[in-house]
Amino acid sequence: MSSSAGLFRAYNQLSPQKHVRSVALRGLADEIGAEFLSGRAKRPATVQLRVGDTVVTLETGSDAVRGTRLRARFVNRSGFRFLIYNSSTLSELGEKLVLLQDLDIGHAGIDRRFIVQSARPDEVRELFGNERISDLVWSQTTKVRFGISDDDGPLGGACPGAVDLLHFHATEEVTDIDRLKALFELFSEILERVTRLGEEESELDRQVARLNGPGGMITTGQVALWEGGPARHDAVEVLAELGDSEALDPLMLAVHDSDPIIQSKSVFALGEIGDERVIPVLIRLLGHRQGQLKRKLCDDAADALFTLEVDGIADAFERALDGHPEDLPGIPKQYRPDVIEALITALEGPGRMTVSNAVHALSKIGAVEALPELKRRLNKYMLASVKDAYREAISALETRTSLPRPADGTHVSTDTLPNPAAQTSREGSADTLPDASDVGEILP
Repeated sequence: MSSSAGLFRAYNQLSPQKHVRSVALRGLADEIGAEFLSGRAKRPATVQLRVGDTVVTLETGSDAVRGTRLRARFVNRSGFRFLIYNSSTLSELGEKLVLLQDLDIGHAGIDRRFIVQSARPDEVRELFGNERISDLVWSQTTKVRFGISDDDGPLGGACPGAVDLLHFHATEEVTDIDRLKALFELFSEILERVTRLGEEESELDRQVARLNGPGGMITTGQVALWEGGPARHDAVEVLAELGDSEALDPLMLAVHDSDPIIQSKSVFALGEIGDERVIPVLIRLLGHRQGQLKRKLCDDAADALFTLEVDGIADAFERALDGHPEDLPGIPKQYRPDVIEALITALEGPGRMTVSNAVHALSKIGAVEALPELKRRLNKYMLASVKDAYREAISALETRTSLPRPADGTHVSTDTLPNPAAQTSREGSADTLPDASDVGEILP
């Protein structure tokens, strides 16, 4: 018999067992409201349950996982960690050799069966002082390793800052559905407590903390174990609903986030809060006409300015990029730097007409501040029409910088000027000559 035939026969022998396991896991997922992912070449049959801002992943009975494993990545703001594993001769020897501390948590069964370790013993005792949690741990009759750590080994995937792992690993394949349900309950109970903020924190503080959490995704074996984006997206939406101006600073930072969805939602939230302090930020975003989303950030900024009832600025900016910059000089003077920055951003395009019109608008408003940037961008690879627009604008702005500036009419102080020498007039009197106090009025 060929080797391929032998492999096919072995596969057929294992398939019924895999099929039964998949049916059982699918039923488990239906019972607890989780998602079932069928097994593939590099992915075992998996059950995933969303708990708050994270997801609990169960893998069991696969070639990649010996025994049963549950994992949950989460943002561990407190830095609290612990480890529990079965007491044995080997663990007792390890405790003596490396001075590991076995904590007494006050539960007779757990203290007898398991080694419990943590750098924060009081918090461990408080956690397992919860009767439901301690009972669920005590019910694990096989050899297990359970805790919160900062990694999942060399194959666990890169972790964004502040993301830790709640993990459980049993050496045997757990097939009892009730026990698997109890493990999901254990994870849910612990995640609720370790991610719960202090009672003194407001809803605003909680949502800002979620927004400031790390983004990105952690995957392993074709399974997404953690994704920071959805929780952050939801946090921005809640902040928009709260409408609290205390959220302005984190939201104004979030408009520059690497996640385009965060950017868009943050701009909307700034408009909803309705504080005039965000107007300069929104104006600068009018030049952002590129991006990964179909709807561009400039459109979101224009809508937010409309909500703030200053949409005339957005309209004037849009007309300038259409080749009609006549309304730009009418924008309030305090927003001039923001308009110039937005026009410089618009030089990124897209479209040669947009770029040429942005260059022309900078020249029209006399934006000599933009000269260094225009010179830096000018290059021989530009389209001829765009290159001509750059050269004309640079020439006009350089001419403007060389013109004499008009006197500003500021009164000149005469306190430090010397008194003029007294001269006798034809009548022999000095009363008609100006004194020092009059000099300032006759100086050009």
